[in-house]
Amino acid sequence: MALVVAANIVWTGVRIVRRSISGLVDVSLSAGEVSSIHKTLEAFQQERVRVHSLQTRRSGATSFVTLNVLVPGQWTVQQGHELPDRLEADIRRVQPDAILSTHLEPLGDPASMRDA
Repeated sequence: MALVVAANIVWTGVRIVRRSISGLVDVSLSAGEVSSIHKTLEAFQQERVRVHSLQTRRSGATSFVTLNVLVPGQWTVQQGHELPDRLEADIRRVQPDAILSTHLEPLGDPASMRDA
């Protein structure tokens, strides 16, 4: 009986410590959350637009999503800003608490794919 009580105390202690540490350390979003983001991004992937280098993390109650958006180099600044704005709005529908960071790059530049 004493062994069962001791095991329960140890198990409870491990869970408490694990939960406490996970609140202090950044971790990736869950597989389901990342999958939802990938599905959202699929709508934007077309012949002339690419999205890559998706990175996610959670710090406390806040999630962070970072990605690169590659568009044709001849697009205007206006076009280059409209697409990421729409993309971010769609990601916020599936990840409302996310702080988003998109980096716009020209599609034809080989340097744009270095961190892919």
